[in-house]
Amino acid sequence: MTEQPVTLRASSHDDPAVCHLDGAIWWPAIAQLPKLRYDLFSGSFDGQIDTPSSTIALMTEAFPDLPRFALADARFRLWRGEVGAAWADYVLRFDGIVTGQPKVEALTATVDFAVDDRWLDTPVLDLYAGTTGIEGEAGQKGSPKPWSLGRPRYVPGTMIDSVDGIVQLSAYGAIQSLDGALERLVRFPFSIGDYANLAALKAAAIPRGYIATCKALGLVRHGAPLEGMPSYLVSGDAAGPDGWARKPGEIIRRIAHKLGKLDRVSGASLDALDAACPWNLSLYLGEQVTARAIIQRIAASVNAVAGVSWLGQLFVVPIALGEPVMNLRSDGSALPMVGDVRQIDVSPPYWRMAVQAERTWQVHALSDIAFSAALLDRGRYIAAESYREGDVVDMPDGSRWLHVGTTPTVGVAPGTNAAIWFNLSASIDPADIRYDGGAGPTLQDLKPAEPGATAGAPAGTYVADKLAEEVVADALATVGIVEEQRAQLSKLLTNYLKTMLLAETREQRSQALAWLDGEHLHTVQRRETQARIDGDTAIVTDLALLGAKSLDGSAWILDIDTVKVSPTQTYAERDAEISASLTTLDGEIAANVTSLETAIADEAAARATAIDTVTAALATETSNREAAITSVQDAVSDEAGARATAISDLQSQVDGVEADLAAQVSTLEEAISDESSARASALLTVNATLDSHDATITANSASISSLSTAQSSLSTTVANNYSYLNAYIGGVGSTVTIHSGAISTLEGRTKGFWSITANAGSGATAFISAQAETSPGVTTSNVAFGAREVHISNPVGGAWTKVLSISGGNVQIYGNLTATGSVTTPNLVSNSVTKAGAALSTSNVTGTGSYVGIGAEATLVLDYAADVICIYVGFLNYTSGVPSTAIRFIRYNSSHSAVETRTGPSSGAGAYMPCAVFATVFASLSAGTHYIEPQFNGGTNGVYINSGSGVVYLISKR
Repeated sequence: MTEQPVTLRASSHDDPAVCHLDGAIWWPAIAQLPKLRYDLFSGSFDGQIDTPSSTIALMTEAFPDLPRFALADARFRLWRGEVGAAWADYVLRFDGIVTGQPKVEALTATVDFAVDDRWLDTPVLDLYAGTTGIEGEAGQKGSPKPWSLGRPRYVPGTMIDSVDGIVQLSAYGAIQSLDGALERLVRFPFSIGDYANLAALKAAAIPRGYIATCKALGLVRHGAPLEGMPSYLVSGDAAGPDGWARKPGEIIRRIAHKLGKLDRVSGASLDALDAACPWNLSLYLGEQVTARAIIQRIAASVNAVAGVSWLGQLFVVPIALGEPVMNLRSDGSALPMVGDVRQIDVSPPYWRMAVQAERTWQVHALSDIAFSAALLDRGRYIAAESYREGDVVDMPDGSRWLHVGTTPTVGVAPGTNAAIWFNLSASIDPADIRYDGGAGPTLQDLKPAEPGATAGAPAGTYVADKLAEEVVADALATVGIVEEQRAQLSKLLTNYLKTMLLAETREQRSQALAWLDGEHLHTVQRRETQARIDGDTAIVTDLALLGAKSLDGSAWILDIDTVKVSPTQTYAERDAEISASLTTLDGEIAANVTSLETAIADEAAARATAIDTVTAALATETSNREAAITSVQDAVSDEAGARATAISDLQSQVDGVEADLAAQVSTLEEAISDESSARASALLTVNATLDSHDATITANSASISSLSTAQSSLSTTVANNYSYLNAYIGGVGSTVTIHSGAISTLEGRTKGFWSITANAGSGATAFISAQAETSPGVTTSNVAFGAREVHISNPVGGAWTKVLSISGGNVQIYGNLTATGSVTTPNLVSNSVTKAGAALSTSNVTGTGSYVGIGAEATLVLDYAADVICIYVGFLNYTSGVPSTAIRFIRYNSSHSAVETRTGPSSGAGAYMPCAVFATVFASLSAGTHYIEPQFNGGTNGVYINSGSGVVYLISKR
């Protein structure tokens, strides 16, 4: 029994117009229609991709076998149309899968279905196989391959070849470009070149300190081993349907394209997303992630929501905040009714967020930064400490400084010597420090009063929102209340102890009441009272050190003479120090401005002098250039004469080459002809020999058969009668005599038809000759040799060698063809045989301002696929007009239609090329007839080509 797919069709109406749509039977079995809806916004801004789902109820009378069907993961589709409409007018509303086995109860099956979005949970990144090469080293097996999308900054990449220093930046096709490579944040020079594949990149010779790329595979190779952490500026993946993907919709489309699910996304919605949010995004994936997670991140970054349609297509739509269309009231005074109102936690509203900087995909520690010394964060600057090159410190004002001096220093504060300390970040302005998350007053606004203004907290000084006197009074009142409560507690404790110790003696009770942990209660009470007084005094003293409340009670005024910003310096002292520094800085700035103005004036004067010098140099250079031009013109004239002489020499050499080629071709054709004639003669001889052997075998077979019959008769005769045997022997003798004559005649005819001659005049050791008898006594040597294959062996123990065979009507030769004479058959096909020829013009041809033929066209008839090497040799003469020359080859097919053009050199307008030589190769021409015509363009009637010009070609079998 084999499993077969089953299709269940159900309708919501019991009407023939519905139940017989599209020539199929749709059972009226839908008991409850599904509700299709989207839930794209949950109120929590979670950005989850919604998957539409619903439930349909079917009556099982129409499908009695439904419980045994395995419907989980089966395809589910839903159409909608009007009763009576044609099937073509019905619209597909839902296309998904059944999410579980239907629940059957009371003859009704409940079927849950949803959109099939399982591809969104597919891991996006492929894994390295660890088989070396592009699949990484063995230790990388199972790790994800990186992917650069958009234009990510400072990506780490993955080292796939530690021996050759090859790093992969993106593993899923070509990247747009590599904009920069850095090691410890020091930029390498630009790439020395881009290579087509990994093998070419590995074989490239890259100098130390340089890089090369293979953009087709997203690779970069370094010319020397890396010493620090590398990072790269990449214009990433460009292998998708949109090329270099940068917009959010383009990146989402590229992800679907990589997973082979391009048909599962709505291209229209992605295009609309890019139109509404035309922002370039950058993304680097180095850790495994699902398509659902990364698409949600991309959509959230541009304030969009992603979902899956009822037809299973992913769509992404930007969120638009428009005017409300209705009011919802929890008191029930407006529709729709609100049943429950509660506040829920929400993630940050992306529409209120703005990215102020581009994300870097790699954070560099101080050890990753190239500097002349090791960088070390020393924290807050301490004057007594020793600092050396590479130390980084911070100051109380929030500034950070780098020690750049090569000699260690002690006591040289940052900001006092620019040759020792370099400012990494500026100090914090008190006006930029605000309370209450940036909404409150600045630190400058809360600056305390002048020194001594609140010393001793005079009358009227406020602490928080009360006068200092009130604070003290309240503190004393609180102390009194505490004392009263403590006394009450002591009393209660005493009564309790009395109650618990009624059984003890009066002396024991008194002792127990008077002593606590070995001390008398009066002593304990006095010590506790004194400690409380000391604590309250310390609190008041500390409050006095901080300051006092302002008169209006609106703020706390610090005592800047007692409040310290460091263990040794008060706020007032620090403020005075800052003011002094600012005064000194003003002087330094004024001095620097004066120095700068002087330098500018000096530079202006120097620039004027330099301009005069450059002007004089230009005049001198112009004179020198004119003299050089005259010298170059003389050299050009000399070169023209030398070139004419060289062309004449080249022509002589070409003539010699043509003569040698003609002699070699003649010799080759003669050798091939001799070999072909010898092979044909040998084939005829062997064929005649084989025919003679066949005839001999046939005759001998008949004779043997007759002898066997006679012997059988003779045995029977001997058994019956000796006398009859004697008589029969006589008859047999006569028969043998007759047969002997026939055998003699047969032998004579055999010797007449076949013969082997030794030491023949042809130079061979022996040869076989054959002749046939057309009638008694009349013979001829026209004997045909028939064989599918011919094998030849040395008679003295040599192995048989296959030399000839018949295939497809052609005689094929096996082994290497050698000849002691000349081969004269030019069409012989062999791996080592070529054919040369030439087509030359017989008269001069004048140019007409466009390409014209030179009057010589080579015709090539190929019996096999071959390469054709063509050499254009032209002799041109200049007549009039503007001299310029361009040459080319045109190849025509058997119907004389142009199929290929090869363009040669061009002299350009105003130049002259008296001898044009141009070589090209027409590779892998198929068997058939081809025509090669050389053409030239002589400018405006200014050049004509001499007779004898044309094409020399060489045919070489592939």
